[in-house]
Amino acid sequence: LKMVKLDIHTLAHHLKQERLYVNSEKQLIQRLNADVLKTAEKLYRTAWIAKQQRINLDRLIITSAEAS
Repeated sequence: LKMVKLDIHTLAHHLKQERLYVNSEKQLIQRLNADVLKTAEKLYRTAWIAKQQRINLDRLIITSAEAS
């Protein structure tokens, strides 16, 4: 009976440690997902700006070619 109590106590301890570990990993994954989202938004903005700059450059090239 004493051995069973010890095994249950050991199991409970391991389960608690596992739960703490899993919660810690979930928090880390949530933080990483937030970082990925922020980086993706920055990349989208930068790509949009680059596209607008390219459009403007193309317009300038066409306008200067027509002018000369």
